[in-house]
Amino acid sequence: FLAESVKETYSMNAKFGYGLAIGNGYTFSDTAICLGIVSLISTDLVEGEKKVKNKVCLMIMFLGMLLEGRKSELLAAIVMTCYLYNFGWTGDLKILKKRMLYLIGIGLVGVFILVLFNNNGLLQRFVILFDRLKQVREGSNTDYTSGRFVLWNNAFNLFKKYPVIGAGWGRFANYTHGVYQEVADKAVQDTVRDTHNVLLQLLCETGMIGTFLIVAPIIRIFRITLKEAHFSKKQMYQYDCTGKSLLALGMMVYSIILSFMDPNFYNPYFWWMFAISIVIQDYGRRKHIIFDLQNKVD
Repeated sequence: FLAESVKETYSMNAKFGYGLAIGNGYTFSDTAICLGIVSLISTDLVEGEKKVKNKVCLMIMFLGMLLEGRKSELLAAIVMTCYLYNFGWTGDLKILKKRMLYLIGIGLVGVFILVLFNNNGLLQRFVILFDRLKQVREGSNTDYTSGRFVLWNNAFNLFKKYPVIGAGWGRFANYTHGVYQEVADKAVQDTVRDTHNVLLQLLCETGMIGTFLIVAPIIRIFRITLKEAHFSKKQMYQYDCTGKSLLALGMMVYSIILSFMDPNFYNPYFWWMFAISIVIQDYGRRKHIIFDLQNKVD
């Protein structure tokens, strides 16, 4: 019942352990799933983590990311989840105890489902990763990062060659052909156009000047969002817009973490997710201002 384009994508990637991508794109799929994860976590924190169904839905979404087979997006989502739950803790030990009991219970169920997935051959991508790590532990020179170390080293050497203005936008691909072939599968040798690390890509292609001009505004926006989230936390989650601040913060953390492992800076998915988070953050900030003004009038 699938469209031909989706069938083609799946037939090409299934042998590498990938699942069936939503929207015919794996990064888009995991970004959409992560948007749901951030929404659930922000709602959970604001409501005092009272709903067990939120934990169950959270587990289901993470299992969905596992079935997609994308390791970078999964790691970014895990880091973001840990960060938000740590950020949302107010110091109440009762909440911490309840949270740990929830997570242990759901974790046990998740382990059982993972065993079923593995027995049915649905976790091939992670089995391959563990095999590579085992080979490294045994003294092998296997690259468990799927060629990322080679790309990062190549990008850094290119940056040292053109430190100020870079080699030119999009020109990293001109310097990586041949080097990446040592570790990459033949199916992707001719399609590598990025370093799988946004900061290194910007440095080697645009130099220090271009990197500063692009990264500085993003850092500024993130700091404003973080400040707004801290303000919401001080209000003990009584504002209606607190969930919006946490939602925006989580989306930005996920996008930024993923940027160090995948080329999402060069995909539209990063920008529309970052743009949505800015709109949500601005909405929450305006709600705070209106709330304060109403209190002063009263």
